[in-house]
Amino acid sequence: MSAKYEFGRKTLARDGFSIAQGVFSRGDIDTIRQIIAKAQRRAIAQQLYDVDPQYPNLTMLRGDILNINEMAEIDYAVFDKRVTDCAKELIGPHLVYHGDSTVQIGEGPRGFHKDNADRTDRAGLDWSGEYGVLRLAIYTQDHSEFSGGLKVRLASHKYFSHHRGHSLNLSTSEGDVVFWYLTTSHSGNFVRVRGAPGLCIHPRVERMIPANLRVPEQLQRMAIFCTLGRPGPHLDHYISYQSKRADVRAHWRNCGESNAIETLAATRGIEIRKPVEDYGASNSLKSQ
Repeated sequence: MSAKYEFGRKTLARDGFSIAQGVFSRGDIDTIRQIIAKAQRRAIAQQLYDVDPQYPNLTMLRGDILNINEMAEIDYAVFDKRVTDCAKELIGPHLVYHGDSTVQIGEGPRGFHKDNADRTDRAGLDWSGEYGVLRLAIYTQDHSEFSGGLKVRLASHKYFSHHRGHSLNLSTSEGDVVFWYLTTSHSGNFVRVRGAPGLCIHPRVERMIPANLRVPEQLQRMAIFCTLGRPGPHLDHYISYQSKRADVRAHWRNCGESNAIETLAATRGIEIRKPVEDYGASNSLKSQ
């Protein structure tokens, strides 16, 4: 059974994460999985996907979620009003999207980390004031009883070190949406242990657990990740940091853009910010 989580700005500020439960219906999730599977087949056929040699079981569709045309029928999931309303409740009515989203299929890396710009600078801007940049995850399979979900360190957004904070495996179900600050320490693809499924283990140890001792994933892991921010110095700082990375600049060239996307974003109160001149120049996964 999925745990009961409080949702809201106070919870986010206290814990560094907040879970909106049951945002999507089972039918919605089935549709999302079908669309992702279809996009994956096309990406593989056209060699428009990325694989890290260290994680051969993980496929990352090239470009952002808006680059998958089939997702338009469900507002690309991340621009679904139910999702954007949750984000607004957490960080305010004006949201900014700058192409930072991905679709991942399969098992990826593990290890506690933070995603913010100043994760290696204790004196950096990110550690001053109320942080205003969120990552959200839409998991399309159950992680209340199965492996593969998100592990966080409780209240770790308050600490520079990613070693501080009590570890939690988030017991999410299909249709839940998880939000967390980029400053929150987290690890993906947690492992549940047979006979002790409630045990939360450090990611370094999880990597060593043999397959026969793991609770398997319910279904092939399909997850959508997206960054939304509140206008302000923290978001500007994060975008500036990303602009210096060649891999991110290449990602931005493959982001989806169109008049229809701009209109949809406007109806959701989202500003689309394009950090580079060639943003969306490739659109490699668009339907032909």
